[in-house]
Amino acid sequence: ASDESIRALEAGADEFIDANASTDVIMARIRNIVRRVHLQPGRGMEPLELDGLYIDFANREVYVNNEIISLTRIEYDLLYELVTNRNTLLTHAELLEKVWGPEYRDENQYLWVNISRLRRKIERDASKPRYIQTQTGQGYIFRDG
Repeated sequence: ASDESIRALEAGADEFIDANASTDVIMARIRNIVRRVHLQPGRGMEPLELDGLYIDFANREVYVNNEIISLTRIEYDLLYELVTNRNTLLTHAELLEKVWGPEYRDENQYLWVNISRLRRKIERDASKPRYIQTQTGQGYIFRDG
């Protein structure tokens, strides 16, 4: 990954397409974005409340200590996948495929940047995460206990 793509992701971009990307790659990424926008998971799910973290799935809202937290679509989708599979290891490739699409299975920097941002927003101490825990070299687990 280029430094430019990492800077764009850290600045809040959901997507980065290299200027040299083929038309096929660009179209595949556009189709994935459209698919993700139309598939709004969580409707009808009961909210989750854990020690000051409150997730209202029906409205795609996240609160920490009763304050609404602004999440990008990617951050919310990552949190949704982790929470709905809580206490289960989700590999890097699984998370990348579920949130970005199958052609992103090897784009680990997308995942690392967004997990880091998500931790800073929902964890009391992002350097010692309580909820989103790393399984080194494998993936992440959302712990609810």
